[in-house]
Amino acid sequence: MSRKIQAGVLKRKLQIGLVDIVEVIDWGGAELSLCDELDEDLGELASMSMHCSKDEITILSFLEKGAPELSIHKELFRDFLSKSTFDEASARMVAGCMESLELIGPSLFGNKAGYFKCAFEDADLGNYSDAKTIQAELIDFLTQRLLFMDDG
Repeated sequence: MSRKIQAGVLKRKLQIGLVDIVEVIDWGGAELSLCDELDEDLGELASMSMHCSKDEITILSFLEKGAPELSIHKELFRDFLSKSTFDEASARMVAGCMESLELIGPSLFGNKAGYFKCAFEDADLGNYSDAKTIQAELIDFLTQRLLFMDDG
């Protein structure tokens, strides 16, 4: 995965709380160590404080410039799918992340952004299905979306 795509994925994960600023700073430092020439944006990112601010988001935006949006979305979906298959708690977390991501950018999930989070809540109340079924639906949805992205 290119540095631009990695920056785009990290930016979105930071925005929705899936990674913290320490992970972003560590990534910036690791990428900086791979550079033959000084990259000012990476250097600035790697030297940031441990408190998330707009500066980190801005720098990641500069670093992702030119990355295909579809490639960034594919990586997010792959990560969401991987986490969803781990366990029910991880699937719930992904459902919340999907809803948060929908609030900060263009729709990636059609009408399903809030559905899975609400479905887990309804399952907890005994109003709708059960959590394992919702987890299976989420995995199927993400799998189908990835297949569609690969075809498109």
